Amino acid sequence: MENFGERFKRIRTTHGYTQRGLASEIGISGAAISQWESGETQPDKIRAEFLDAAAHKLHTTVRHLLKGDGAEGNPGSVKVEAFAIHGMVDDEDFDPETGVMIPVYEMDVSGGPGAPILEFAETRYKLHFTRKWLKDVKAKPEEIRVARVRGDSMQPTLWDNDKVVIHMGLTRIRNERLFALAYAGEARVKRLYQLADGRLRVVSDNPDKAKYPDEFIEGDDLNNVLIIGQVIHKMGEGGL
Repeated sequence: MENFGERFKRIRTTHGYTQRGLASEIGISGAAISQWESGETQPDKIRAEFLDAAAHKLHTTVRHLLKGDGAEGNPGSVKVEAFAIHGMVDDEDFDPETGVMIPVYEMDVSGGPGAPILEFAETRYKLHFTRKWLKDVKAKPEEIRVARVRGDSMQPTLWDNDKVVIHMGLTRIRNERLFALAYAGEARVKRLYQLADGRLRVVSDNPDKAKYPDEFIEGDDLNNVLIIGQVIHKMGEGGL
């Protein structure tokens, strides 16, 4: 039977964190993490806010860290806002004084070895965004892309055929946020983590980790990753 320290160490290493790396993320020392894992510090002596922060970083729950029961993954960690927006095929009712029309795109990645080349294929659909909304998210119209999601790897946050709004001006990785990226010949929407050791952790929200394991990109392979932009809104059933 796994004890707390053994379970914590297993989950930490599975997610690519060193003791010092995780400690720096949650505001404690590497020695404190070592004491948790060795049993020198018992779980009931650990401050609740540090356990909460650790569970959040490890994409799990405090309950699972402490007891080993419940789902290890935390599909409730949703940071994509859902909102209603009007889709248009024509623009006869469109007022350019108050809004802009942004096409829905299909994303495609082309090119062989080396940095990926991203191509946007415009569909027949357009969406109406208000200029106030663009100002609120600090985006220019040309920095916004709306793209369709394919597959179930990001359920329950995003479902097949949902649409995501991508801010191409936001390419600096912010841990746990959703980003559109191009890698290994395809465009994807994933939750990204920049690890302390320099690796990039790519996470699917689907809790079936046998089917959708975390990916770790490192070394020269990082040069082949193109961060398209941060997902700032979504339209569809997921994440509600």
